[in-house]
Amino acid sequence: MPIEDMDPRIERAVEAFNDEDFDAMMAQFANGGTYADPIEEDGISGDEIREYCADLFVAFPDLHVEVERVVADDDATAYQCTFTGTHGGPMEGIPPTERSFSVPAVTVITLTDDGITSWRDYWDQQTFAEQLGLTFPGILRLLPRMVVAKLRDLV
Repeated sequence: MPIEDMDPRIERAVEAFNDEDFDAMMAQFANGGTYADPIEEDGISGDEIREYCADLFVAFPDLHVEVERVVADDDATAYQCTFTGTHGGPMEGIPPTERSFSVPAVTVITLTDDGITSWRDYWDQQTFAEQLGLTFPGILRLLPRMVVAKLRDLV
């Protein structure tokens, strides 16, 4: 299926995500719609999705999703994409590395007449960590900054 034939609600949600317009993105979700990825494996919904996306853009101010291929049937839509960005802000206690990443991914979305009911991203955490320098031994240089940040949180 050509990208142009993707369900308009999914297209609007992806565009809104790229534009950091999380209200417009959330407008495409059905009540109770969920989001999951390798970090949020159990899934989140409602304002948790909005907050998660906002946190992603703090950590990766230039985060972008580029959709490359779409496959759909009556039950679900899947698209192949690439996530790109630069680690320019804190991420779960990890200070910015200022390194860029480009990670291939697949997203699977289910829809009803009410909107998106399930959105699940699948991407390679190992490649992501390696590109950001968050694997051993590269991460060792970040440990002192991580400890200081954690101590500040405790005080």
